[in-house]
Amino acid sequence: ADPVWRLTSGELYKIAPADGSGVQPFIPRPEQVAIVKAIHEQKVSRLLIPKARRLGMSTTLGVMAADSLLWRKSWQGSLIDQNAADASRKLDRIVRVALENLPASLQARVDFVKSNDSQITLDVASTGQASFYAGMNARGGSNDFLWVSEWGVIQHEDPKRSSRIRSGALPSARHGVTVVETTWAGGKGGDVWELLEPSITGKADDWKVLFFPWW
Repeated sequence: ADPVWRLTSGELYKIAPADGSGVQPFIPRPEQVAIVKAIHEQKVSRLLIPKARRLGMSTTLGVMAADSLLWRKSWQGSLIDQNAADASRKLDRIVRVALENLPASLQARVDFVKSNDSQITLDVASTGQASFYAGMNARGGSNDFLWVSEWGVIQHEDPKRSSRIRSGALPSARHGVTVVETTWAGGKGGDVWELLEPSITGKADDWKVLFFPWW
């Protein structure tokens, strides 16, 4: 019943390291644990992570999506990424790996209703379906979890799509959790900067900002 235990104990979920060494238990770094606790213990609903390289932020969020697919009924999550290939890669190499390498006793209860390069829909022990979508736009309807990756680059390269994310995608998760994790481009400007700057200067507290140096 404890999502922090599920995500940090190393007992349930496996990941596939980038070095191609096969799958291994997901044992999070302190920085990754901070993300899990911010959402599940501190109940942060809007989290902005200026990208910390090589600390596994995307891995953490992907495993969290897998966890919600398993343990929350009628749950819907969406990933918006810089391009369709990157979105599909995160879905396949993080979320799907976690779901396909569960302990046998749990795996036997998981039915993949739909599984392709942009969607995973599960039914666990016939308790109802939960879905996660990945692409360049958010799935319509209400999202319990909205993960926006590389928005800092999108705002620089494609301002119109960035505006649609802000005006269309963010409201879809107004009753859920939104996490933005992104590298940066273009300096001090754009939709993400307008969200980030008030929070780091104390002018507003709409978003919790977690920055992790990577030296």
